[in-house]
Amino acid sequence: MNGLYSQREGKTIWFSEAGTRYICDVMSEHLGRAVTAAEAEGIFGRYADYDADFRKRILQARDEASLIPVGPEELERMVDMARTEGVVLHKVDQKWAAPGAWLMGKPSLPDHIPWPVVTHRDGGKVPLTFVAQINLGQLPPTAILPKSGMLFFFVDMTSPLNDELVAARVLCSEQVFDDERPLRSDGPASKAKAIPVAATKAQCCNCTVFDSKDFREAALAANEVHLAEARRAELVPALPQKRWFQLRPPRGPALDDQLRHCMLLGPDIGGWEDFEDVSRVPLLTLDASDPDLGLTDLEWPSRPVTFTIRENDLRARNFDAVQAVLRG
Repeated sequence: MNGLYSQREGKTIWFSEAGTRYICDVMSEHLGRAVTAAEAEGIFGRYADYDADFRKRILQARDEASLIPVGPEELERMVDMARTEGVVLHKVDQKWAAPGAWLMGKPSLPDHIPWPVVTHRDGGKVPLTFVAQINLGQLPPTAILPKSGMLFFFVDMTSPLNDELVAARVLCSEQVFDDERPLRSDGPASKAKAIPVAATKAQCCNCTVFDSKDFREAALAANEVHLAEARRAELVPALPQKRWFQLRPPRGPALDDQLRHCMLLGPDIGGWEDFEDVSRVPLLTLDASDPDLGLTDLEWPSRPVTFTIRENDLRARNFDAVQAVLRG
């Protein structure tokens, strides 16, 4: 499987085998010599060094390559390569909740960590609103989320309707606190009461891994299957000492209305192909249309808000690099 470097924030976008050959042929024709896949990747990386006609033809070739049909065996390999794991956050009674994890309410932010503030264009300073805290040690394990620590999510609720990017901060504490820690009240808390959450592991396909129409359709179809599996599941304790849960065959009501809030997944469980910057992953998505969050009366449209971060920043626990995106 061949990958070609794309100028989209340093993200490597993969092509099908036939798509890769096609792009190499177009480059070879323009340069008057044979171009290998490895060299083509370098050409994408030095895209700005070439003349305007070549750049225009390469962009056209990339679009054309994405429409080349993909055979069933290769398509299956592509979908398998794109599979990733995430976490669905379920609203539960406190007795089932993961310790130190809830949406809205007030945070148990340590006293030595200042409440985050944003400076607007007019110079005014606005404290951000707390919307979630997550105890990473109580989540089902995933490949890229840290295994320990606390994350506190804050967002600017005063952003105008036409803003797609809104000010946000994610604060990380290495200390872990139980539910008995005093809550902070020196900044704006949400209108809604704290909503305890438990977590289940979920699988999906990242629809942005390959630049291929056939792949995107196959990945979205696979995500519909994963979504159906999640809806048929119920919460069942997984380990005696861990309050995270596994998905089991149903013995109780379906969880259709419990798929609003998640980590590393899109709001459709599917992926995040609607991001302008595909090099970022969805760290946390909250569906503002959920009435329990108390956000429906704000000037925000009732659509998901996603805290995004580049994967290398996430692995390095560099949460200063987080952005918040209003989806849809």
